[in-house]
Amino acid sequence: MAFFAHIGTGFALKPAAPKAPVILLITAAMSADLVCFLLMALGVAGESILAWTHGLFISGVWALVFGFTSGVILKNARAGVFTGIAVFGHWLIDFITHPMYGGDMKPDIPLFLEGSPKVGLGLYGNLAAAIIIDLAVLAAGIALYVHYRLSQAKPPATSPGE
Repeated sequence: MAFFAHIGTGFALKPAAPKAPVILLITAAMSADLVCFLLMALGVAGESILAWTHGLFISGVWALVFGFTSGVILKNARAGVFTGIAVFGHWLIDFITHPMYGGDMKPDIPLFLEGSPKVGLGLYGNLAAAIIIDLAVLAAGIALYVHYRLSQAKPPATSPGE
């Protein structure tokens, strides 16, 4: 699972969406997995869970809904757009990484709904690569976020003679 990469994506998007709380961007980037875990905890089982949480089509729908809603609530279109990008970015990361190590390594990310073709490049077919890449994306995202926060904390530069 690209758990840490999704969190890193949320951190990385913060500089592009200053009005969006970083926790919102991280939650948006994790939303597909959060809904999937919730459905599993409620006893909803089967292949159809991924179709409703991780499919290309539904990811686009969730990105539009989540992005529009957060943009309205925050009264900031840019925050809404980047929140939607965080939601859809989950699909992009999963497309690159799925199927995960173990199992039969058949593509498992649906394009549409249940029964549609499944895709996945399988980058995480190797556990060591999965851990290294996941942590690298997390570290890069946190580094971008910290750099952004530090740049916001600097006092404005004054010109000589003032």
